[in-house]
Amino acid sequence: MVENSQNAMVWIAWETHTRNRTLSKEFNAALVQLDYASSHRLVRYVRSISATINLLRQWRGKIVFAQNPSIVLCFLCVLLRPILRYRLVVDAHNAGVYPQEGKTFFMQKLADFIIRNTPFTIVTNSGIASAVALKGGRPLIVPDPLPPAHGSSNKPIARSVLFVCSWAADEPYLEVFKAAQTLPHVTFYVTGNSRGREAIFGSALPSNLVLTGFLAETDYFNLLASCSVVLDLTTREHCLVCGAYEAVSHGKPFVLSNNEATVDYFTTGGRYCDNTATSIAECVQDVLNNEQRYIENVEFLRATLSVNWPKHLEEVDAIIKRLR
Repeated sequence: MVENSQNAMVWIAWETHTRNRTLSKEFNAALVQLDYASSHRLVRYVRSISATINLLRQWRGKIVFAQNPSIVLCFLCVLLRPILRYRLVVDAHNAGVYPQEGKTFFMQKLADFIIRNTPFTIVTNSGIASAVALKGGRPLIVPDPLPPAHGSSNKPIARSVLFVCSWAADEPYLEVFKAAQTLPHVTFYVTGNSRGREAIFGSALPSNLVLTGFLAETDYFNLLASCSVVLDLTTREHCLVCGAYEAVSHGKPFVLSNNEATVDYFTTGGRYCDNTATSIAECVQDVLNNEQRYIENVEFLRATLSVNWPKHLEEVDAIIKRLR
């Protein structure tokens, strides 16, 4: 953890997310997650905006981190910065750089405005950093730290796959279902609240595919500890998925999407697929057939990242603390 005895930083987010917890802790920033998800949308925005303005008043002259998304949160922070004179750093997820996959003109212009008017924008990899720079921003690359290992398994589930899924548009879950059909000897556990999206498959789901629904954190990590392989996929070009970090932290072989950012960071310990049923099935089968070798490789990756990441954090932290 970066030492900061004066606690001169605050990390504000409008949702609960693992990256908020881990990075705020590493930067020694006070974490405030204004998560009013249970409220009506209009009420949620009113409460979030009011609470954020009060926070920014309290932290005037200090360093403020804001998570993007929310676009509204970061737009508010940009507007109030000249008045309250705090030093702003935005932590931009892919959806903060390309909201709604860049398909909505107004939202994209708003995201570009935030990038241009924020002193530093934190991103996870060089690909998205290049996009930020092209938009007139100043990117700092900070991948997620490896999360602490949680969960335990007294009963490993042989030949099993944990598909980390939030049922979002960038996750090729239908291709995973097709892959499961071709691997009837492998059990696929699919996480997340589907809200009926599995019906899009158009036929009965394979009998070896288990929809877990939303899992409490303890149950999720216990299942992860029990399964043989972690599968986490995205169609986004520059995206490092949370399940990959969790797999490495728990010493689990993985199958991830074959994009440049993923291959460059998660260099060993699993396979990289093309988001098609054939490729997914082939990669899962290979990892299961050579499980011990992949376990050894992922252990090597975990050790390497654990040594290199703190050094990188210190460099970025020094840059942020010079911000005026």
